[in-house]
Amino acid sequence: MERAKSPRSWFLAVLVALVLPLGAALAQTEAPESPEPTVAISDFMGNWQGMGVLETEDSLFFAMNRRDLDVTIDGDDRRFTVEWTTVRRSGDDPDAPEIRRESASLTFSPADHPHVYEASSSESPLDGGTMSWARLHGQTLSVYQMAITEDGGYAVSTYDRTLLDGGDMALRFVRLQDGQPVREVNGQLSRVSP
Repeated sequence: MERAKSPRSWFLAVLVALVLPLGAALAQTEAPESPEPTVAISDFMGNWQGMGVLETEDSLFFAMNRRDLDVTIDGDDRRFTVEWTTVRRSGDDPDAPEIRRESASLTFSPADHPHVYEASSSESPLDGGTMSWARLHGQTLSVYQMAITEDGGYAVSTYDRTLLDGGDMALRFVRLQDGQPVREVNGQLSRVSP
């Protein structure tokens, strides 16, 4: 007899079915990516540091689009934590920028779907929380966060971390609000410690 799914599991299943294809449609890859992982979670373990650049229509006109990135992934293939810090510089004076540091940490365990992991702190967007999950596909570990906006729409943030042939990691962050791109940051990180 099949066990009944909890409302949270059901909601996650619906989100995975609806949001992941949307994210895949927005991805700009040169070749189709294999849905089956070609790497393990353990291949992402370590501390990674690098730089990213905010890409907008106006980014050519503003010098302060750079972000310093620090990512630590720890654990094993059954339970792992992703911690990340972004340092952003903004303001009108490049010699005296306003510096903002933002950090986050999520711990993941396997969900009911293959290669999908649910964040232990995930909460239902219907209750005002943020639902977070991760997916391993091809050479990419993607972290998704979804929330309902104040006006009842939705916001989805996607962090794609892709292992590159030379040993570095590419980062692509995209934030969508009601299906429209709001922000995109692309960067590259190097492993500084295992």
